[in-house]
Amino acid sequence: MKAKKVSKPIKVMVAVLNQGDINVRLATQLINMIAESMVNKKYIIDLRFSSVTCVDYNRNTITQMFLESDNKFLLMFDDDNPCLKNPLDLVEKNKDIIICPTFTFRAKKDHEPALNYNVYKKEKVGRGIVWRSQRMTPGKPFMQYDAGGTGCILIKRRVLEKLKAPFLSNLYKDKGVRKYGMDLWFCERAKKAGFQVWAHWEYACHHYKVTDLLDVATLMLKEKYNVTDKLVKVKEKK
Repeated sequence: MKAKKVSKPIKVMVAVLNQGDINVRLATQLINMIAESMVNKKYIIDLRFSSVTCVDYNRNTITQMFLESDNKFLLMFDDDNPCLKNPLDLVEKNKDIIICPTFTFRAKKDHEPALNYNVYKKEKVGRGIVWRSQRMTPGKPFMQYDAGGTGCILIKRRVLEKLKAPFLSNLYKDKGVRKYGMDLWFCERAKKAGFQVWAHWEYACHHYKVTDLLDVATLMLKEKYNVTDKLVKVKEKK
């Protein structure tokens, strides 16, 4: 009788962008990931922290550390972006790029607050391009998309071997202002190089930010009562 073949642990670099500290919940998740990997022997974790300033410089610094190692996958976290589940599970999918969806809180062009997931599909509108934020398709938690954020992202080695300086914003050369952000431009370049971008909604993330509670109230009241931002502020003052 042949002996059962034992799979070798997969080497994964887990890297955390930070400026000197990280969210406690993320720290707890990292400890749990390492402990679980020591028990199940599925992965060998190479844990790194990078705190150089400027996020593009930081991500490219991590990329260089990764390429100088023999790790097969790069799992990259922002310091405030722990995942709801263990994202190492996604290594078994063996995809080029997997986004762990994260809510982002930002103002629209009219300064109204907006809450969207950082998973996108690209659409042509007239002569321009619009990146539409996506939500999970019912019953299909794991799907391909055009782009996504890099706050919690799993990347296969061959992607980073192919793309030189992968994390850069795309600027208008005549003005120096941003055309595509770093995350979108990374995914755009990866797709043009023949790689696929996926997102898994069962591995969505927490996202810890300093937030104006008036903006939160505005969103909640708009959703419930369909009132305008101005009316919300009037109600707050009374």
